[in-house]
Formats: sequence, C-alpha cells, structure tokens
Amino acid sequence: MTDVQKIHALRVLKVLRLIEIFRLARFARYTWFMEALFWKRSKILEMFNIVMTIFLMAHWNGCLQYAICFMEHYPHFPPEVWIFRDGLHLGGVSVNRKYTRCIFRAISQMLAVGYGQGPPVTTSETWVVMASMLIGITLYTLFVAYMARLVASLDYSGTKYDAMISGVKEFMRFHKIPIPLQRRVLNFYDHKYRRKFFDNEKFLKRNIVSPPLRKEILMFSCRHLVRNVSFFKDASTEFIYNIVSRLKFQVYFPREIIVHAGHPTDGMYFIEHGKVETRLPEGEIVEKITEGGYFGEVSLVFNEDQETNVVAVDLCDIYRLSKLAFQEVLNEYPQIKSAIENLALMRKQQRKRTSIKDETPSRS
Repeated sequence: MTDVQKIHALRVLKVLRLIEIFRLARFARYTWFMEALFWKRSKILEMFNIVMTIFLMAHWNGCLQYAICFMEHYPHFPPEVWIFRDGLHLGGVSVNRKYTRCIFRAISQMLAVGYGQGPPVTTSETWVVMASMLIGITLYTLFVAYMARLVASLDYSGTKYDAMISGVKEFMRFHKIPIPLQRRVLNFYDHKYRRKFFDNEKFLKRNIVSPPLRKEILMFSCRHLVRNVSFFKDASTEFIYNIVSRLKFQVYFPREIIVHAGHPTDGMYFIEHGKVETRLPEGEIVEKITEGGYFGEVSLVFNEDQETNVVAVDLCDIYRLSKLAFQEVLNEYPQIKSAIENLALMRKQQRKRTSIKDETPSRS
C-alpha cells in the first residue's frame, strides 16, 4: 500500500467518526429527565424539545452531506462540488468553519431558501439536497401544527369559552334575537364564566374525584359564601358541606325578578355578591337583603306561596338550594331544622308587624 493510499484510508476512518453525531440525541433524554424530575410537562421544555429536534435533524443533515461528498471525491475535489466552492478542502481549515458551513447549507435547504453556497452539481448531491428539502418541509409542517396546538393548550378553558360564545352568537343570529337582548345574554355568559369555561359538575362527580378531595374543593370554592352568611356561622362542617354540595350557582342582572309573588318558592337563595329587594306586588319595598343574606326559607318552611317579589338591584351572584334538597338536608339535621323554622317564623312575624304599621293611619 502506497503512502497516498494510507493517507486516504486514514481520512476515510476519520469520516467514520461521524457516528458520534448521534450523541446529540442525548439532549432529548435530558429534557425527558427534567420533566420526570419536576413531575410535570412544562411548555418551555416542550418548545425546547421541538427546537432541539429541528436542530438535531439539521446537524445530521449537514454532517452526512459533508461525509457523502468527502468520500465520493477525495482526494481530488472537482471545482463544481460544494466542498471545493466553500474552500473546505484546503488544509488548515478549522473544524468550527467546516461545521458552520455544513449547518448553514443544511438549514438553507431544509427551509427551502437556498442551496447554501450553490446548487447541486453531481447526481449524489442532487439526491441529498432533495432529501434535505423533503425532510425540512415535513419538519416545518409539524412545527407549525405543534405550535398551534401548544398555543391553544395554553388557554384550554378560554378556547372552550370562545367556542361556546360563538355557538351562542350563531344561535341568536339565526333566531334574530334583538340586539339589546343579545348584549344581555353575552354579559351573562361573560360574568358567569369569567371568560373561562369549566364543566364543574363533570369535574366534581363522585366517581372522578375522591369524596375527601371533592369536599375540600367545594368548601374552598364557596368559602366567601360560608364566611358571609350568618346562617352558617354556628353550623357544623358536615352540615355546611351538605348544603354547599347541593347549591347551584345563578346570575341575575339588575331589575330581574328572582322570585315572583303569588307563586310557590322553588328553593332557598343565598346571596354571595350583590343586593336584592323584596317588594309587594304594588311595588312597595319591604326589605333589602345584601351580601351574606338569604331568602325563600319562609315559603319553604310554611309551604305557602311567596308574598313578595324578590328583585335584583345589582348584578347578583346567588346560590340556590332546591326545595327537595332543602327538605333532605333538614331531615338529616333535626336541630338545624328547628332553628330554621324559628328563624322563618320570626321573619314572617316581622313582616306582618311592618305591614300593620304601614296600614295604621297617622295621628296628628
């Protein structure tokens, strides 16, 4: 074997060291390890993964293009091949310059913005460039789809809310709902869901969330109501939970009638935010009830029709306890039932005294 052949063999062996390019794939393992370490999937780590995947493909692409061209033409590089045009065949060229030119050529082809230093000349170069472009187009498409999914997942509940609102708007346009009424409907959804949409009932089903966890979530979510309503101050935790677990959240706008006079009351109402007024059918104000107050228990206890209209003064957040749930809870707690009956009797007598006082003519 001549000296030239020996040198040629040594150069080829150096090219075979390109097998080490696969070590760059260890970065993916490191990100998976970070996710496992912090026990959650971070959006930053996901974006880092996709960017590193693209760079890894560009790294392999550039190194393989150099290897193929080197093995095909060494030691005599024709002037038309890209290694010759970039001056990478000369002695003394640093590895950093070679690697930079290879990566630049690979990324240019993958993004379909150019060929690098020039178009492919030989048949092997042409096939490599076509493969590089196909890989680049595929990665670009996957990257765009992934980023779209990632942006949507950053605000999943907001996306569901927007979809729900779009359906509501389409429904109102189809039925030609008046514009003022459309605004009220949209304001209702905006206030109730706070631009977020969660299926609370589905999430808190007993077969999905454990009973102790469900209890903690409900007690925490209704903490403001429990703290403000005097009705709950001396009650046990179990009684409060039995009430809270049966409540239904409702929103009422100003001047909306919550309970109509002359009709049976369908539940007991607790005011979390806002203010309501009880009015006689003639319009006279009997009582004002603010945050932490409640109403409807008198009609439920005595099983009679509502004597007054209950009208929202402000935008009200109200929790409603249905009549059936009211009876079920009181049957489980006889002492509480007796206390509520006494409170209902006192409120009823107070209303009667107020009514008699208003009907008594003034003396001069």
